Amino acid sequence: MVSPTAWQMERSFEQTNWHMLQDGRLCDVTFLVGNDIKEEVKAHKFILASRSPVFYAMFCGSLAESSNTIQVPDIEPEIFRALLRFIYTEDCTINEDNVMPLLYSAKKYENSRLTEKCKDYLNTQLSIDNVCVILQHVHKFDETELGQKCLEFIFEDGENVLKSDGFASLPKEVLQKIIESDNLNADELSIYDACKRWAVEQQKQKCKKQKYPGTELRQELGEIVYII
Repeated sequence: MVSPTAWQMERSFEQTNWHMLQDGRLCDVTFLVGNDIKEEVKAHKFILASRSPVFYAMFCGSLAESSNTIQVPDIEPEIFRALLRFIYTEDCTINEDNVMPLLYSAKKYENSRLTEKCKDYLNTQLSIDNVCVILQHVHKFDETELGQKCLEFIFEDGENVLKSDGFASLPKEVLQKIIESDNLNADELSIYDACKRWAVEQQKQKCKKQKYPGTELRQELGEIVYII
């Protein structure tokens, strides 16, 4: 006879699911997570397939995985575990250190609820120091609404944002969109200095030199020079 104090009877559906995962009970799939050092993370196909169309296709689709061991080299173990925690319980602690990789994971596995939680967090955290970094990532993720909010923030406080470290790492197409906007609140000299710093950073990534001739920087900027 099962004890009336068994954990199955005292907890919610989400809690019992999480308990089964933490104890490794009846897990039927193993993920090898991480790039340099791979860690084993076990889970339940039924739960994953019920919460993610990507996992459903992985386990139940016409091209379903034949192996019960799956490589996940593009997500770090702690992030993958946070993803699983949300899938199992709808609970997840989002902070400035994990929000971007969590957003990537949510997009990869098409978990729209976690995607929205990450976007809601980012919407409340925009600052001069991080807005360009956030814009760079949401551009890759094709998150138009959040990207537009980042642009509006940049336009309004252009003089300060142009001096931020993140500005020099923006993709060229995003940089051009900012520079050519009539809404950018910054003078021409500030825009020129920021674009020059951006070009230097691009050259550093390519050539690893200490000095860069003006011709190389103009070539890096291309048509942006005329927009300035």
